[in-house]
Amino acid sequence: MAEVELEGREASVAYIGVIPEARGQGIGRALLSEAAKLAKKKGATLFRVRAHDHEKGALELYRNLGFSSRRRWPPTPRSSGPGGRWRRGPPR
Repeated sequence: MAEVELEGREASVAYIGVIPEARGQGIGRALLSEAAKLAKKKGATLFRVRAHDHEKGALELYRNLGFSSRRRWPPTPRSSGPGGRWRRGPPR
């Protein structure tokens, strides 16, 4: 499941989830790809995804898809260190 918020020309993945038994099969990649296509079709020129430092699988997926890292401040209660990580990239 993926939930995407669109505000102006900026799309943000508010949530993406794949059940543990199905991880590693390309489902997350497919969800993000479809979300990015839909965001682009709706006029987005910036596509953001978010993960906390402890979400290693999500961070690896985002890096493998070419997203770059930015820190968020102030930190949220669930994040570790100086804040959750933001990944940005253009919709593909």
